[in-house]
Amino acid sequence: METCWDSEGIRRRPALRENLIADAAVIGAGLAGLLTAYELQRRGLNVIVLEADRIMSGVSGRTTAKITAQHGLIYSKLYDKVGETAARRYAASNLSAVEKFKRIIDKEKIECAFETVPSYLYATHDRRSLEHEAEAMRKIGVITDVVEETSLPFKTVGALRLDGQAQFDPMKFARAISDKLTIYEKSKVIDIEANRVICENGKVRADNIVMATNYPIINFPGFYFMRQHRERAYVEAIEGVTKLDGIYYGFDGGHSFRNAENAVLVTGEVHRTGDRALKNAEKLRRDVRIDFPCGSVRCTWSTQDCMTHDGIPFIGRYSIHSPNLFVITGFNKWGMTSSMLASEIIADMICDRANDFENLYTPQRLHTVGTKALLADVGQSVKGLGEGLFSKKERKCTHLGCRLKFNEEEQTWDCPCHGSRFKKDGRLINGPAVRDLKK
Repeated sequence: METCWDSEGIRRRPALRENLIADAAVIGAGLAGLLTAYELQRRGLNVIVLEADRIMSGVSGRTTAKITAQHGLIYSKLYDKVGETAARRYAASNLSAVEKFKRIIDKEKIECAFETVPSYLYATHDRRSLEHEAEAMRKIGVITDVVEETSLPFKTVGALRLDGQAQFDPMKFARAISDKLTIYEKSKVIDIEANRVICENGKVRADNIVMATNYPIINFPGFYFMRQHRERAYVEAIEGVTKLDGIYYGFDGGHSFRNAENAVLVTGEVHRTGDRALKNAEKLRRDVRIDFPCGSVRCTWSTQDCMTHDGIPFIGRYSIHSPNLFVITGFNKWGMTSSMLASEIIADMICDRANDFENLYTPQRLHTVGTKALLADVGQSVKGLGEGLFSKKERKCTHLGCRLKFNEEEQTWDCPCHGSRFKKDGRLINGPAVRDLKK
């Protein structure tokens, strides 16, 4: 399934076939890795980026590329369960990320179809939660309004409007940023030892290492496989329909929408990886036909997101035992702004500068919000590992051994524990696994 983003303009890079030394090594050439490497290099560090496949070939290349600080009902959740300070910092960090995209695009003169638009959080029936979110945002100083009418092709009970957000073409942006960086493609990282990153045909010795692989590929220390899970969603690009006046996200069963050239991208029918793929993909197709009866489908694709137990990304030191190893993961569907703010936080930590947002996103944080989700993730891992004990070797995930589920919609083998995915013939598509299935 091909996306509407054209990756052909991103030039190919050689594979790593020697041993190198750098100030920093960034693992993963998705948007988080590219932006972190760009920021570190801007500050004078010698940076090497290692990519298992091609630049933007992972989740970043399948994004709908909405740049917004409006992330569902996050502010009411943080305000009520973590505190006002956390909600304020979350808003400030994401609004700052939106503005930094604008600055970089202007500074580097990047042609990437960047457009400033309003962002709408809409409800199909739950008006009360929408107003509660609006109240929380006003309390932390974010200017927003509840509007009654939208440009969506169906009725809503209201929408929360946030001005000054944006959308862009992620591939064109990545092409411009990657042209300034030293990147090795087809250089799969198979291990990290102290300050050495070990690939299949070479090594990089670096003072600092940043894991930006969407889902961390190192299990211990960190235990990220117990604190987050993967969810899949489906996207259809619809042509021949009326353009929308902004970007939209429905929190109570609605879909996500944005314009992309002469099409509207519709995203939705989220499910945990390894569960209900065919059913959900078919439902999105039915809903699109109802909402846009005169439209035609240009292309369809699927995407995958890391969901943390508390709804806040993990950005910071990998663990207390690894001071020079950093991690960026758990974007909870909001990878554009999270990638940008992560690049700033990680660069400040490596350069020993104070950052007001470091404590909010630290992977070592402790609070009770999300305990139920954490226990559910642990339970799912235990269940999958237990089933894996009685599975054939060729149907066990090469990450930790969970039993794989066959995805009829995409003809892949998917891990319901941690989201690794394999082609029907066993070749690896998505980590945290780093090896193909056994034949």
